[in-house]
Amino acid sequence: MGRDHPLSAYHAKRDFAHTPEPAGEKRVAKRRGKAVQPALQFVIQRHHARRLHYDFRLEWGGTLKSWAVPRGPSLDPDIQRLAVEVEDHPLDYAGFEGTIPKGHYGAGDVAIWDRGEWIPEGDAEEGLRRGKLHFELRGTRLHGAWVLFRLAGEGDQWMLRKRRDQHARIGDGDAVLHDPPEAEAPPAPAPAPVAAKSPRSSAASSRRRRVPVPEFVEPQLATLVDRPPVSDAWVYEIKYDGYRMLVRCDGRQVRLFSRNGIEWTERLPSLVQRLSALQSHSGWLDGEIVVMDEHGHTDFHALQATLDSGAPQVEYVVFDVPWWDGEDLRDRPLSHRLQALDEIFAALPAQPGLSRSKPLDPGYVGQAVLQAACQLGLEGLIGKRLDAPYRSGRSPHWIKLKCRSEQEVVIGGYTEPRGSRGHLGALLVGVWGKDGQLDYAGRVGSGFDQAGLQAMRERLAPDETARCPFRSKPSLPGAPTVHWVEPVHVVQVRYASWTQEGLLRQASFVGVREDKPVRKVVRELPQTVAQEDTPMRPSATRLAGRPASPAATAARASLRRSGASSDPKANSVGGVRVTHPERLVFSVPRITKLEVVRYHEDIGEYLLPHLAARPLSLLRCPQGTGGECFFQKHVETTLPSGVESVEVPASDGTDTLVMVNSVEGIVALAQYGNVEFHTWGARAPRPDRPDRITMDLDPDPDLPWAQVVEAAQLTRVLLEELGLAAFLKTTGGKGLHIVTPIKATRSWDEVKAFTKGLASRLASVAPQRFTARLSKSSRGGRIFIDYLRNGRGATAVASYSLRAREGAPVSVPLHWDELSAKKDVRAEHFNLRNAVARAPESETAWQDYAAQRRTLTVKMFRALGVDPGSAES
Repeated sequence: MGRDHPLSAYHAKRDFAHTPEPAGEKRVAKRRGKAVQPALQFVIQRHHARRLHYDFRLEWGGTLKSWAVPRGPSLDPDIQRLAVEVEDHPLDYAGFEGTIPKGHYGAGDVAIWDRGEWIPEGDAEEGLRRGKLHFELRGTRLHGAWVLFRLAGEGDQWMLRKRRDQHARIGDGDAVLHDPPEAEAPPAPAPAPVAAKSPRSSAASSRRRRVPVPEFVEPQLATLVDRPPVSDAWVYEIKYDGYRMLVRCDGRQVRLFSRNGIEWTERLPSLVQRLSALQSHSGWLDGEIVVMDEHGHTDFHALQATLDSGAPQVEYVVFDVPWWDGEDLRDRPLSHRLQALDEIFAALPAQPGLSRSKPLDPGYVGQAVLQAACQLGLEGLIGKRLDAPYRSGRSPHWIKLKCRSEQEVVIGGYTEPRGSRGHLGALLVGVWGKDGQLDYAGRVGSGFDQAGLQAMRERLAPDETARCPFRSKPSLPGAPTVHWVEPVHVVQVRYASWTQEGLLRQASFVGVREDKPVRKVVRELPQTVAQEDTPMRPSATRLAGRPASPAATAARASLRRSGASSDPKANSVGGVRVTHPERLVFSVPRITKLEVVRYHEDIGEYLLPHLAARPLSLLRCPQGTGGECFFQKHVETTLPSGVESVEVPASDGTDTLVMVNSVEGIVALAQYGNVEFHTWGARAPRPDRPDRITMDLDPDPDLPWAQVVEAAQLTRVLLEELGLAAFLKTTGGKGLHIVTPIKATRSWDEVKAFTKGLASRLASVAPQRFTARLSKSSRGGRIFIDYLRNGRGATAVASYSLRAREGAPVSVPLHWDELSAKKDVRAEHFNLRNAVARAPESETAWQDYAAQRRTLTVKMFRALGVDPGSAES
């Protein structure tokens, strides 16, 4: 089969003596003219390869045009799915189901998920060529209008999106992936005599019943802050002194899980029995198990005591609902989830042991709310943003405010008792440092009674060890015998303050924390929150008043969804007014324009050095990443403050491009709809002399991450053997960038010739790993070394730039020792939500960048077999 045959790439990747896939020698002729033609077929195959994905195939030109859709299609028109174009497949692949053997390309199970006919709108050939294809699907699961469009600058990366029509299901998420096909759909039950519902609500409830409840929902965690924000965008709830617990219902039973996924169902049988009213539902509730004292306050000591005796007095207090009756509520704002909780509890009979935590009076904001809580003897408060979604892990949208200082610590040892004290003297405790070592944090000797001392000694005895677990063995003058223990036990302590040496002062034991993962215990430092809204100062004595009503909650949230406010000042970022702040820029996760602009303000100090003085190519998505995105290089309008023009050499003279010289300019461009920043490899005032090399490692989509890691390390070795430095960063996509600073002494043509020599050398040294050829057919199972980023006018995505892709990924600098085959750091591993916190660490990875700038010498060129004099200048 010749190289120009449309199935040559398909055949090159497969051994048909061993794979059951069709060889597909036969093909039909391309359709021409306006004669009546047979319907065009489409098929979607569910493919359990190294990772589950969905293969989307459209018949065209005698083959099946094919895309791999990692997360599968969605019927929500606000959600777009990445679709990676792969090699054309034969027409008879549309009927293939079976198992591709291990060790072969695409190994795993293939099953047909949907099939039918597709109808292109307009000229399909032209749409495929231009990278935008509109069409209708008529399948057993998918119907109606769809669009496939290619991402700008990304030859094989497309997006698949449902267009708005009667078949679209807004808010549907992944539900269609679990729906049965129409031919297999169960018959509708006979209608029951219930109150009439709107067709929309009936359809929605039907869909929700069919979506399976997830196996586990990782809970959202609160961030400790030094004071409450002065803003009415927040609501406050009582901070309960108990164990975080999630309840899972699947229509048959109720199960309990701790925050780290450990099942507690058998340990709390009495509570499970009392929660039986929930078992007919499917979903997840988030809350806390507690024991109340006679004053209605939670008692942590009593909770621990009752847990040891079968837990008959334990109650469950619910404060959130991430998933309920088939509907994933995690992307909905808190205001919506609170209303859902109102409806859930209104429908439940009164049940001992199950209660609802409601927000306090919505009129209270700022320091007054905390002061009043402490005066009432409460543990503290949890603050939550009304407009924020539910996000697993530590979040700035949930904050905790404590009336007294407490800290979780890890036990590393204990001392023998003195005098009449029995069992043990004091606990020796610590917290984990950033490097993973346990730092000693002091002694904890008070807070125990005799029974507690005995129970603690019995708990620790099986884990005694001869080795001190702390980073440095603590100095314990006058201490009797010390027993070291394995650092596997977490306790909570109350303390007065931290010393300058990092020790707890006046630490007192509160209780054991079986619900806390031991490796997550670090010194908890309160964060400073932004004071951005107008303060409201009602009397603090009203705090004990009524909880917020659903109507009040909804009214307060109506202008704050997605961070927007009716006050123009609240929608101003860095002095730049944000228009359409509520517009959805990313659908997965749901991120608004205001959040994107705020990200650019927060990351600006780190992003600016990578942009300053460099000509830019901007990827703008004025209607969000689900709409039209386009690159802009040239100046077409009046430039905002902080943005300027720069003259660069062009084939026909000069060209005028854009540069940014301040954080204000970055924010202004984000307000104009810019999502991605791509930079030249040269700086003004010498844009004709590049000062960096970027080697873009672009792997085949099916290539294992471990091979990408190996390829990056080989590239680094070659560069360092030549006497050049190699710096590493993610791209926000499937590849990696290796960046080398050079002195601006060579022309673009010389640098391009040098990098082509680098790519060719790598391809010759490891031909099974690398290819330097641009054609897709040569990339199968290998990594394309894209040296073309180093030509005049070419650009590379900047460090800390967002990418207009699902997950809101960010390109992030890495330390080389962070590159591990065990941890894939590509795509959305770093994203808008975590990149700002990550940035200081990334800065240390590239701190020697400027000092490592080297001249490209004639000797380096010759080592690669390149003649610098042969390159055109």
